[in-house]
Amino acid sequence: MQPRDGDALPDGARLRLGTTRFRPGLGPLAPVFSPEGERMLVEDSESTPQLHILEARTGRRLETLRKLSGELGRVLALSWTAEGIRVACQLYGGRPAVLEYAHSRVRQLESQDAPWADSAAFSADGERVAMVDHQGAVRVWNTGTGQMLARARPLTGTVGGPGVHKAVAMSSDGQRVAWSTGDTRIHLYDVASRQLRPALLAHSETVAELAFSPDGTRLASAALSDEPRIRIWDVERWEAALDLPALGAYFEQGEHGTPCPSFAFIGPGARLAWLDGDALRTQDLATGASTSLPVGTVQSYASLSASPDGAYVVAREGHALRTWSLDTGQPDPARDSHWQPVRTVAVSPEGMLAATSDDQSSVRIWHLAWGQCLGQLELSAARGCLRFSPDGRWLAVGTSQGQVHLWSCGEGRVLHSFPTHTSRIEALVFSPDSLWLATCSDQGGDVSVWAVPSGKRRRVLESGSERLTALDYSPDSQWLAVGGMDGTIFFFSAPDGRLAHRVRAPDASVHRVRFFPDGQRLLSVGLLDSDSPDDGPGQPMLQIWHADTGRLLASRRARSHQLELSPDGRQLLYVPWRNPALCVEDAMTGEDPRTLLLVPEVECQDYSQGPSVWVTGHRDCTALVWELSPSLLGPRPG
Repeated sequence: MQPRDGDALPDGARLRLGTTRFRPGLGPLAPVFSPEGERMLVEDSESTPQLHILEARTGRRLETLRKLSGELGRVLALSWTAEGIRVACQLYGGRPAVLEYAHSRVRQLESQDAPWADSAAFSADGERVAMVDHQGAVRVWNTGTGQMLARARPLTGTVGGPGVHKAVAMSSDGQRVAWSTGDTRIHLYDVASRQLRPALLAHSETVAELAFSPDGTRLASAALSDEPRIRIWDVERWEAALDLPALGAYFEQGEHGTPCPSFAFIGPGARLAWLDGDALRTQDLATGASTSLPVGTVQSYASLSASPDGAYVVAREGHALRTWSLDTGQPDPARDSHWQPVRTVAVSPEGMLAATSDDQSSVRIWHLAWGQCLGQLELSAARGCLRFSPDGRWLAVGTSQGQVHLWSCGEGRVLHSFPTHTSRIEALVFSPDSLWLATCSDQGGDVSVWAVPSGKRRRVLESGSERLTALDYSPDSQWLAVGGMDGTIFFFSAPDGRLAHRVRAPDASVHRVRFFPDGQRLLSVGLLDSDSPDDGPGQPMLQIWHADTGRLLASRRARSHQLELSPDGRQLLYVPWRNPALCVEDAMTGEDPRTLLLVPEVECQDYSQGPSVWVTGHRDCTALVWELSPSLLGPRPG
């Protein structure tokens, strides 16, 4: 099958769900366009800082720039001019520097005390850079020589200190710098005359974004959280000129930072683009001409970017970019995909449908014959809480708010929703006849059993545990196994809810329970909790129990905490931590381990035991579909 949207498939994968286009990774900086507008430079700093070049029209990744320094700490600002790419950054120890990719050079900037910098901005030609340090002072350097040109400290106001957001902007000609120090004021400094203007009490909340118009006559500012407006300032008069309504981002504080309106000047004049609720608005500050483009919910947490000709606007949304054409109104081409890593997947019993969740904003349902997205649920699913019913009629989605939503596979929509707990759902599982749904939350030790699809509670099972983590029904409907964070496993009689017996995993927590196909054995998986220097915390452990008696049949170290049983129960399937491969081993003994497939690093997985369809979720915001033949899963030939 051809890769969807041109995305390359790893060897052995049949299909990709979603697209890797316009998905450069997570970072706080707005992308910058190349001088001709055909490429974008994007920073990805979720782990170690990386810089990617994307094709602007398609979002295809063209190149990942090589590292010029092994001491790169933080990326602060990006510049791409005819002279090449420059990156303002901090090296280890707080040393300010500029990476010059045209000359493969690291230019350390003149600094005697090397204070920790919080933000930076370039002039339009990249020849100057300004940085605001944790003491609230702004410094300006010549990027070609590293010489410090000016330094200014605010005369009034409060300095937020290290880690507090500080905004900074530099005029196109590099002659003026505006910045905030983590409070409600804006400071303006003239580099040539060394003049510091009186501070403006600009907002009621902390100033979060600043930008000069290309002609340098206007300064736009926005604040954090609860101030839904963008303020425009006359730079010469140093007074307010205009207020624009801006509802800003939809997400709550703490997911990617603190919400604030996102905006950018576009084109050569004084035209401003900004997000206002579900619309992308523009206004020419000189003529007053304005436009509005409906774009839907955009959870942006960084400044907008615009192509050099002002035709395209780009917003960062999680790990993805969203782009819009202001000339045609054409929406971003890669919206029909997750914009966060796929953290949870589920496969229907017949292997025809899959559900994916980013555990933050959306659940998507896919048809596995051709990879089409059949539906989207805009909700915050709890991690691991997606399950298809055994009869294939329902998809249950448990949320972080304690709700359960039942999506009908036949009608393609949610038909029933009901509250189950007052906190995040930790686990859920259907009974083998699909008539009941068991759930537990991250607080308390009770398991609730609900009628499907009405949501009427049948019974509550009390375990006495402080926190439950895993649930599974036996294939013969005789047992409901419940695992706890303290390592206790409870065996409840499914027909009457009676607690038959409880067992304790040796020196380990329990995060996953799965019954073998015979219904007589239970697999439990958790993490070792030991003070022994030879063991170390976090080592995956597995146990196998006899369901009727609770007798421990096997206990050993596992190679992963995400394990699945093969259809006949003879093999364990797993992806070792930080080892990009699907492996199998003998379920009872752990012997005969072997590699079946090489795969990209996996965030989550699920397995349909009918036609042997395996789906894996990944950090690139997509999921991959793999088909495992019976011969591949069988024992190694003698």
